[in-house]
Amino acid sequence: MTNWVRGNLTATISYNLEKAFGVGKAEFIVPQLSDDGWKQHYKEYSFWQGRTFLRLETLDAEKAKVGIYTDATNKIGTATIKIGETSSEIYLPTFYCQAAMQVKLNSISLPEDKIRLAVDNGETTDALWLVKGSSFLNGKCSVSGVEIDDFGTGKASLRCGSESFTLSLGTPSDIRISKDDAESILYKKWNLINRIIPNPNDKNNVYIAYAGQLPDDLAKTNPDAKGESKAVEKEFIVLINSEKELSESDKINYDSQIKGALSGAKLQSKNIDELKINFGNYFKDAKAFIITKGETVKGIGGSSYAFLGFERADSALTGDVIRKEALDYFFNKTVEEARSIARKYYSETKENKETFGETALFEAVKLAKEII
Repeated sequence: MTNWVRGNLTATISYNLEKAFGVGKAEFIVPQLSDDGWKQHYKEYSFWQGRTFLRLETLDAEKAKVGIYTDATNKIGTATIKIGETSSEIYLPTFYCQAAMQVKLNSISLPEDKIRLAVDNGETTDALWLVKGSSFLNGKCSVSGVEIDDFGTGKASLRCGSESFTLSLGTPSDIRISKDDAESILYKKWNLINRIIPNPNDKNNVYIAYAGQLPDDLAKTNPDAKGESKAVEKEFIVLINSEKELSESDKINYDSQIKGALSGAKLQSKNIDELKINFGNYFKDAKAFIITKGETVKGIGGSSYAFLGFERADSALTGDVIRKEALDYFFNKTVEEARSIARKYYSETKENKETFGETALFEAVKLAKEII
């Protein structure tokens, strides 16, 4: 009888890693788009680090049909689900392992204010559309409030565990304008209301009073004789041509007046041409001009003005409290990593005989001194 036996053993291992590809459990707010709308905006509904895209294909009062795509046209799976139901697993063919996903239809609702948030879980980043009450990062964080104005600015209140903070999307801070075809000037971090440098031919005072983006339904001209409208750039500014130099109290009054006039004119308008007329009717002692990107308007204080665009859109965290929370978060993460390195590599040395653990702790101490 032989003293040994040779053979091959094969094991089948099953495992479930919800967050292995960067999503875990997350909510998506997905509108129903036309074919053209989907081709133009499908990247806004990505997940798994931009590898796949979620499309709402059909919808009725009780159920929805969703498609999973790898680009605008290549569909790899479909699920028809009722409210509260979860689909069967949909496998993604592009991964070495059998990566699968499931889709649950939480609700069908009327359009509401939403935010697009870039979420970094430490490994991947995904862009999510969220509304008040939505959760993300596997349920660890949620949206407690959304406030959006009519022309591209607003804020969102978020909560992660016991921490609450606010993200704000402000009006663009750097504006490039050309006057009388002269070399353009960049008005950096303009404050309402930033007076444009006058020339001797100016009859009145001209001020930059507002900056924003047009809603989709207004970013077009009046229909021509053929019934066709032309698209216009969404970026716009408001210039005020006043008969007198504005005082600080005048500027404060114009700030609220302009925002109210824009909101009121929006309700009365179907396109940019109607918006300009309706908006201008709100002002008596000053002329107000809406100028879209690439447009030149004549007769403003005896000069012509061309708006060349925003140099930078300000979408950072705002407020000293928010900045401090962000700083505290990243500092604490850095200290955690330094301690982890110290535990793992406490005896391994570099060429200078210093251990990797000592170096990590020393750098953490240096960082603490710099931010105090």
